[in-house]
Amino acid sequence: MHPFPHHYTVSASADATDDVVINGEGLPTMASAPPVEFDGPGDRWSPETLLVAAVLDCFVLTFRAIARVSKVPWLALTCEATGTLDRVERVSQFTDFAIRARLRLPAGGNQEQALRMREGATAADFDRALNDGRIIRTHVLRPTWHFVVPADLGWMLELTAPRVRQALAFANRHYELDPKLRARATRAFERALGDAPCLTRQELGARLKRARVDATGVRLALLTIEAELEGVICSGPARGAQMTYALRASRVPAAPAVPRDEALGELTRRYLASHGPASIRDLSWWSGMTAKDARRGLEIAGARQHAIDGIVYWTIGDLPRRQPSRAQVHLLPIYDEYLVAYRDLAAVPRPPATRGRLQPAVVIGGEIVGTWRTLRAKDGVVLQVAADRRLAEQERRALACTAERYQRFAGVAVSVAVK
Repeated sequence: MHPFPHHYTVSASADATDDVVINGEGLPTMASAPPVEFDGPGDRWSPETLLVAAVLDCFVLTFRAIARVSKVPWLALTCEATGTLDRVERVSQFTDFAIRARLRLPAGGNQEQALRMREGATAADFDRALNDGRIIRTHVLRPTWHFVVPADLGWMLELTAPRVRQALAFANRHYELDPKLRARATRAFERALGDAPCLTRQELGARLKRARVDATGVRLALLTIEAELEGVICSGPARGAQMTYALRASRVPAAPAVPRDEALGELTRRYLASHGPASIRDLSWWSGMTAKDARRGLEIAGARQHAIDGIVYWTIGDLPRRQPSRAQVHLLPIYDEYLVAYRDLAAVPRPPATRGRLQPAVVIGGEIVGTWRTLRAKDGVVLQVAADRRLAEQERRALACTAERYQRFAGVAVSVAVK
């Protein structure tokens, strides 16, 4: 795949009565007309049917790509899609796309795995990926846990580990962890994990005690972080409810070094592609970069500058034009990127009284409108929503749809209570 951003250009021409003629470079010409619902002939492609076809086409191509990565063999996929165009707040917009798909597998094909692809990732899928080492949990970018794919771990650590160490310098001095002691502990971890494939933090602490290094609580946590930053250990498979550590070499394939400028540009591109528009302060906060490195990253990434309300923001490509839909509700965990990836908390719309309050958030139309939590119930869990304002009927229906998605993800029965 080519690096982002991608640009697609088409042209259209028409007179007062005839069809609209659509052209694209290297593509066949296509004629379109309004559908019968807009008093058109109904025997040609219309903007509405083209959009539904595009959604279905993306569905098929995405399935193909995921099946390839997941190593799921299949023979044929047949799909049909229905798009619903409605009036919402006096604006015509598509409110729903329903896709019906039939997948044909080869003899002996893994039906359960194919069904999981259709339904989307679940909590169990994520746990399997973490246990298998397809996702690594470690300290990178900032002194906090991050999930990283193995292919990215090496260059991200090389780029950001010095800044993480700098951020932890005061804590290391406070707990009397000088460089020699940290290096000694890292060697002890390496020996311990050479004898056992994975150990919990408490088990690593016991091995340190044998090596005459007394470390529990925060001291032990800081020493494991140091070993992660050195590239010696990383997350291992879970053991019940506890995470373990393993040797990085046993979980992460060796990869060639990435030049520093290339790493700066790549990290900046990824941040802006997923979080932009964002300021230099936002990028520095999220990545741990200095302001100087952030500016260099923006230059390498070819980021575009925009002045909005007197503040300079940066994007990869043009400013997004699509407004968040109030017909979709997101239930975000407490440390979701939308909530913590910006230095200025005002960048995310929220009631003034909630600024500075970090809790799981209910987001509608890009705005934080309340908090949520789950409570255990006899037959599953109750999704309890505390709204900061009255939810419109359309928003309540969207919340119910989100609860259904959460139910599929968590694999438990979910009911909703709004207060």
